[in-house]
Amino acid sequence: MEIQVKSFFSYQFCRELFKELGGSKAVWSITMGDQAATGHSFRETVAPPPTPSLDKQLRHKAKFIDEYIPKGVKVSIIAYSISCYLLLALIKKKGVAIGTLGDDAGAKLVDSLYFIFPVIERMRDSPLGKIFLPALCYFTWLILAIAFIILMFPNKIKFPIIKKILTSNTGSPPQDQFVTGAIELIHPVMLKRVLNTLKEEIEQVKELDISTIEDNRHKMVFYYGSYDGFCPRKYLYELRERVPDVNAYLCRDSLHHVYVAHSSEQMAHIMGGIMGNKSDERMR
Repeated sequence: MEIQVKSFFSYQFCRELFKELGGSKAVWSITMGDQAATGHSFRETVAPPPTPSLDKQLRHKAKFIDEYIPKGVKVSIIAYSISCYLLLALIKKKGVAIGTLGDDAGAKLVDSLYFIFPVIERMRDSPLGKIFLPALCYFTWLILAIAFIILMFPNKIKFPIIKKILTSNTGSPPQDQFVTGAIELIHPVMLKRVLNTLKEEIEQVKELDISTIEDNRHKMVFYYGSYDGFCPRKYLYELRERVPDVNAYLCRDSLHHVYVAHSSEQMAHIMGGIMGNKSDERMR
């Protein structure tokens, strides 16, 4: 039995990837922990509980794999964005280099590792990092104040407005599921957590863990975006220079970093091809 693990929520992506893989492999999705806005009181909105650290997010994902994935199965792990950084940390901690996750009795055989739009180094120096860090340091209060105002509107008003805002430059509207998730993000408690996490990511994600990549390069596949503000293509070229035989591809379809908004099916098709060793050479 083989299990694919996707570490970001996207029902449509998981459903389409399941189809691309022939319906013979289970697809699990591990979300970021403690990021739900339902059931919060006004007191939590004013003084929200501490934001989960990246270390806690790492423990959350490791615990899920240890407790819920059956023993003795072959595992492929797909990570996206900042989850790629967490996956590298998990690899280093759990010893994927020798092909297993967990202790000998409950080991899962790691077959392959996939990194979509990997945010794994120098976030502060990235184009978006240079914009977001000052904004998060000085204007978080303003963002939350705007969120308070928007929160007062009913969903029937918020939904079309948010959908219009998230419509791509080409006129492609976002998927309704993504719009619903974006509306939840507007809740000040949720938004505060997300902003705190983003600030921690920009400050903490620095140098690339090149040794872990070198040790596991034959298991790994990296997929970089053509125009990505958090992991620009120059990071891809530098990775290839430092690890010449790494499997690293460049997206030629101009997919946005937040591909779950508009392109879940397209990304599932691309990943299905890569996982089935049918990747297009033009991605090189």
